[in-house]
Amino acid sequence: MYADIHTYITTQYATNIAVLIFAILLMVFGIGSIVFNKERDKNDKND
Repeated sequence: MYADIHTYITTQYATNIAVLIFAILLMVFGIGSIVFNKERDKNDKND
């Protein structure tokens, strides 16, 4: 019984961490692409 609960909690914990990392990566890529596009637009206007 204890082992089942422990496994369940560990699985939930691992899933939560995976989702968290995925969300952070999406956020970083999203912000990064926005910044990159702004920089590229500035460069295009300068030319």
